[in-house]
Amino acid sequence: MKSIALPESELRALISLLDDEDDFTRQAAERKVSELGARVEPLHREAAAVGSEALKDAATGLLRSIAFPEFLDVLSEFASRPNAQIDLEEGAFLLTRMEYPMLDETPYRRKLDRWGKRVEARLSGDESPTVQVTELNEVLFEDIGFKSCHEDYYDPDDSFLNRVIDRKRGIPLTLSVAYMLVAKRAKIPLLGVGMPGHFLVKHANSRRDLFIDPFNGGQLLTYHDCRQFLMKSGYGFWKGYLSPVSSRAILVRMMRNLQLVHSERHDSERVERVSRALKILAAGDVRRA
Repeated sequence: MKSIALPESELRALISLLDDEDDFTRQAAERKVSELGARVEPLHREAAAVGSEALKDAATGLLRSIAFPEFLDVLSEFASRPNAQIDLEEGAFLLTRMEYPMLDETPYRRKLDRWGKRVEARLSGDESPTVQVTELNEVLFEDIGFKSCHEDYYDPDDSFLNRVIDRKRGIPLTLSVAYMLVAKRAKIPLLGVGMPGHFLVKHANSRRDLFIDPFNGGQLLTYHDCRQFLMKSGYGFWKGYLSPVSSRAILVRMMRNLQLVHSERHDSERVERVSRALKILAAGDVRRA
């Protein structure tokens, strides 16, 4: 698209019309700002930071639209990697850009670092898997205050890692992702387990199967416990349900959850956006594990 040059004063005036009470004026401003593309992004950021709530919403929404093509390009590169090179943390933060294009990941990574160090400081390196997980649970659920979200299971923010870290709450999948990322920093090897109906994690070095349920305060579960859950929930039992899943599979599941949330909220624009991104991620070369 050809760049459109406008003085900064005119750009500011144009953005100020994004929450105009007159529909015709507002829609004309939206079209003009969209045409300007990245040229106006810094002022979008300013409007989102200091404007009225209506202006913040309008500016942020347009910024999402402007940033989305670039997001898809970055996602395409990420998704083209072999499974072994798909990093869960990188992917989880990448997915936040669909909703939070202005997000700075650095403070969130630092917070995960601090939490991981708190857990690591409680370990000598000789503890059993059960003790490692117990210490991790005490830091995350008792000291820091992570909890499950039972109030609004269809809140989109519970599917984004940044908001899970901000609010210390999430759905089973995103809580498990945050749990795994902190554990990794404390050198506790955990793997994701994509059971139908509920996501768990599993200690990678336990002699006996040790499953953990971050959504229920890090509850420790046995293979039998998981089998019983599957049977009672009507899924039946297949041992593959309790096998570890790849980082790509976890990210795909995150996006499918988000797609369902937006569908339940009848947000067709976001459903379409997530669907396009999901198609790219799921179509990656999953054969090159």
